[in-house]
Amino acid sequence: MLYIIHGADSFRAREKLNEIIGEFRKKDSSGMNLSIFDADSEAEEFSPGKIKAASQAAGFLSPARMIVVKNLFGAGEAAAQKEIKDFIISYGKKGKTAADFIFFEPREIGKKNKEFLSLAKIAKVFHFELLSPALVQKWIADKLGKEKVKISPRAEQTLALFVGSDLWRMEQELEKLILFKNGDKGATTINENDIEALVKSDLPTNVFSTIDALARRDKKTALKLLAGHLERGEAPLYLLTMFVYQFRNLLKVKDVIAREKSASAPQIAETLKLHPYVVNKTVSQAKAFDLEYLKKVYKRFLRFDFLIKKGRLGAEAALEMIIIEVGNLI
Repeated sequence: MLYIIHGADSFRAREKLNEIIGEFRKKDSSGMNLSIFDADSEAEEFSPGKIKAASQAAGFLSPARMIVVKNLFGAGEAAAQKEIKDFIISYGKKGKTAADFIFFEPREIGKKNKEFLSLAKIAKVFHFELLSPALVQKWIADKLGKEKVKISPRAEQTLALFVGSDLWRMEQELEKLILFKNGDKGATTINENDIEALVKSDLPTNVFSTIDALARRDKKTALKLLAGHLERGEAPLYLLTMFVYQFRNLLKVKDVIAREKSASAPQIAETLKLHPYVVNKTVSQAKAFDLEYLKKVYKRFLRFDFLIKKGRLGAEAALEMIIIEVGNLI
């Protein structure tokens, strides 16, 4: 069997890697039939020859072997990528299926990497993109549910906004919150005050900056900021979700302001059940948009989201087209 595990969400990618290795170890009584190679390791020399040798060695007390290759496409040399890819394809054609291979990449692999794409066609691929805000909240609820710890809806939303899609950090913050609540004999539910007291905010200010540029119809700056998001490894679909989320907030806030002209930011936050920080930023941004323009923009986002999900358009290309179209709207 050939597996590829990759994606910007390295936390869930690592969980899947450990899950597959764990299942193999249940069948490997000797514990000596697992080989792990890392193209990004300074501790050992990485070479295609070592991977070939490991795959051709006889299993100890078992015919099965598992070979894990980490960071080949993210850090390995081009020649090594091609040699290993050619070997894997040849290995499969010859029917030598004693060894299972896992290629693990805790990052997004570019669509221009031909060797990666060739292997992906014959592999079982697990792709882990960064979770949207709503899915981060669900992940929090699932994690705390297993620990039998409760969290209020407002606290859950605040935690998701403060930490974002970094599940490595989120797990650490949850462990801290669980320990804190276990030591608090008078309460069993994590509330918003707990989050604000114990968790440092890391709200997506760069997304706000990109939308500020759109508000000014500054397509050049918006495209530059978008490129920065992508260079940092933020998945295009995650970015699209964040933009849709914020434009939905803009519509909601603009609607409340239109109906209740004297409404303050705290009152809007309470009405819409949004975090005060998000409302403050959104109220400021809303001044640069009129309601009809926002409706047009939001419809554009929904149309591109539909095209992406139908496979008619790539997410990265869609984001660039959205920025150009939105900048041209009147």
